[in-house]
Amino acid sequence: MVTHLLGTEDIDRDFEELILEKTEGVPFFIEEFIKSLKDLKIIEKTDNRYHLTEDIRDVTIPSTIQDVIMARVDSLPEGAKEVLQKGSVIEREFSHELIKRVVDLPEPELLSYLSVLKDAELLYERGIYPESIYIFKHALTREVVYDSILTKRKKSLHEKIAQAVEEFYAERLEEFYGMLAYHYELAEIRERAIHYLTKAADRAKAIYANEEAIAFYRKAIEQLIKLLPEEGESPEDQCRTATQLYESLGDVLEWTGQHDKARDAYESALVQVSKHDSIWQARLHTKIGNVLRLQHRYKEALQAYDLAETALGQEPAESAPEWWQEWLQIQLERMNLLYFMNQWHKISELAEKVRFNVERYGTPAQRVNFFLSLTNMNYRRDRYVVSEETLALCRAALVISQEAGNPSIIAWARFMLGFGHLWRGELREAEEQMQAALTLAERAGDVVHQSRCLTYLTILYRKRGLAEEVRHYISRSLVAATAAQMLEYIAMAKANLAWAAWRQGNLSEAEANGRAALELWQQLPVGHASCAFEWTALWPLIGVALAQDLTSDAVDYGRALLEPSQQCLPDALMGVVEKVIKTWEGGESETICIYLNQAIELAQELGYL
Repeated sequence: MVTHLLGTEDIDRDFEELILEKTEGVPFFIEEFIKSLKDLKIIEKTDNRYHLTEDIRDVTIPSTIQDVIMARVDSLPEGAKEVLQKGSVIEREFSHELIKRVVDLPEPELLSYLSVLKDAELLYERGIYPESIYIFKHALTREVVYDSILTKRKKSLHEKIAQAVEEFYAERLEEFYGMLAYHYELAEIRERAIHYLTKAADRAKAIYANEEAIAFYRKAIEQLIKLLPEEGESPEDQCRTATQLYESLGDVLEWTGQHDKARDAYESALVQVSKHDSIWQARLHTKIGNVLRLQHRYKEALQAYDLAETALGQEPAESAPEWWQEWLQIQLERMNLLYFMNQWHKISELAEKVRFNVERYGTPAQRVNFFLSLTNMNYRRDRYVVSEETLALCRAALVISQEAGNPSIIAWARFMLGFGHLWRGELREAEEQMQAALTLAERAGDVVHQSRCLTYLTILYRKRGLAEEVRHYISRSLVAATAAQMLEYIAMAKANLAWAAWRQGNLSEAEANGRAALELWQQLPVGHASCAFEWTALWPLIGVALAQDLTSDAVDYGRALLEPSQQCLPDALMGVVEKVIKTWEGGESETICIYLNQAIELAQELGYL
């Protein structure tokens, strides 16, 4: 490397030792160190041979890479150094037009200084003048140059750069929200920083760049906190901004499965919201209830919905669509909760209460929610035996979801239609809808919908007996369910692992995973919807018990299949399981294994085992 940089193999031994001592062999340091020594004229080339111009003991040589870089920068002409410093304030890369607006130099002079910086290999150029982009060759160079500027001057430069960006890129400013936020933040012009941080966050949220959105919202909140008074009430506009920021942050956190953090954000928004804004208060209570519902804290969720309704207050005397839409949202979220609590009668009562106003005031998203709540009611009432009427509700919801235009809502509608096809044995249609829903959920970063889709796609491939696909989807569903903190889908993954192990003849692994699944389901509230599918673990456990001659255990698992809380088995399979129980209870031990084997064979034939 040294030979290449110096262009000769004829190098003094003392010089070699100096380089090794100072750089410890770090390539970037070697390059910068040699360039620094050239700039400082500590080494010179004579007769194609580099030598030291002074005794090493009499020369102050930079001892760190930062010192080396600053020594090179300080050796530049003053104008070139100024261009480099102002460029470092912009970003690691900057356009010709932008640096021109910041340095206020005649074009020929600016080009001359940029040429000096390129020759010194501090910058390199991409593109063709005048659309050139200049880039710091090393990030550390830009960092050291930036740190060399006085704080007060840096703040002034950040403000000047932000203003130049606003002026020059006015027609496509949305592409520069993040950059503007960065410069106004470092200029400590907090109102403008908050403005652009919010716009950057909203834009990231709209395209489901969720991690970016979370970071921008948090930065905006940090800036806002610095503006809020330490004592007394905050100005109304600042409270409103704070409420919006915390609510939007909570929305993205919830999509990404960070339930506790989402609830904290909504509660922080609730603290800031105006006491006179009843609709906004109600919406925040409802969102807190939704988080609690996902966390299986159903009693607290119901209390949150009650608080939402109390905050909303009485129906206004005059027509108020916004009020009615918020009221509808509370009732629809109650209906969703009642599904998980297996209280389908109450869903029916509530549906009649809201039907007229859904038709009159409901948004497309709310109409989708209403149809899918009716679908859920039928699922629980009919124990997941899916009628054509129920499937028609799903189709209607899917049509309306296209009008809503929200990928998460469309994903939900597609999943529900696929879910219905699954239990009707229409596996091709189920796969088509669930895969489409999964694609939308992944695009949106919605881990809750991803968990649902992956879990039931695993069941679908299990019904087809496709062991390799099942193992692949188990792995994916476990990752998504863990990220979403969805205990019910972790349980289903364990149950499917039991099936995969049983198919491979690994009885101990099948039993361990089957029991683990049942234990996880026991941690859920009584009647939870997911518990209706315990057959996914029970059938492998029956297979294991029979193989181990544990007839009593097999019969107990069979009894669990017939519980009213469980999904209704096909008539033929139900009949043979009932025969197993009746034979056991009648003491006919000689024939019990015959019937158990018949049950296993039929369960395999029908895709349950």
